[in-house]
Amino acid sequence: MLRKKKSWALIAGIVLGTSTLTGVTTASADAFSCDNGEFCLWENPQFNQGGWNTYGFAQWNGTDKNYNNNEWRDKRVPPHDLVDILDNEASSVHNKARCKVRLYQHINHGGASLLLARGEKKGSLGDTRVGDNRASSHKYEC
Repeated sequence: MLRKKKSWALIAGIVLGTSTLTGVTTASADAFSCDNGEFCLWENPQFNQGGWNTYGFAQWNGTDKNYNNNEWRDKRVPPHDLVDILDNEASSVHNKARCKVRLYQHINHGGASLLLARGEKKGSLGDTRVGDNRASSHKYEC
């Protein structure tokens, strides 16, 4: 009887493990995408790819001077619920806006900044003046 319980536990572990891995892969492959005309931020490096445990995404069609008024959208939580304030949490960025966009370290467009040309993207903000998990506002520069 003990042997049978261990077998069922092993099978359950494999099934649960497979479901978890499948869920992560599906969410990563199906992450939010940045559409033409938008400026987009992701909570994790490389646009939330690589098995990250969260999938925060935010997008704009204009200037925003305070990220404290915004929350990440999460594809894993239907219907794409807002899940967490995004101030000081961005790790990657893509500018598909029709203008240049300047990303700032502080609210009200203050502190260190990063100018992103149209179409430019950064898989990691860690090697920029703004830094990883430090962005707080952005401004369209048309």
